[in-house]
Amino acid sequence: MEGGESSSTDKAAEEAPKRGRGRPRKEKTEEPDDAEPKPKRPRGRPKGTFKKPRPTEEKPKGSRGRPRKDAESPKKTEKKS
Repeated sequence: MEGGESSSTDKAAEEAPKRGRGRPRKEKTEEPDDAEPKPKRPRGRPKGTFKKPRPTEEKPKGSRGRPRKDAESPKKTEKKS
């Protein structure tokens, strides 16, 4: 009966030990010491301020937003019944 137990322990020794759930860790490749590191690749959308021209100082041409109500603007008249 001991022979069966030893074969199960041999299987465990052959397989890599599991660390946990998820993707296994990437095996590190050996690089020579004189190799220069690669520049990192940018990911995602760039912010857009890299080649953006600077705005010049200008005064606003008009007011922004919804115009205010003036006395000149037409108003609804009350209906007389």
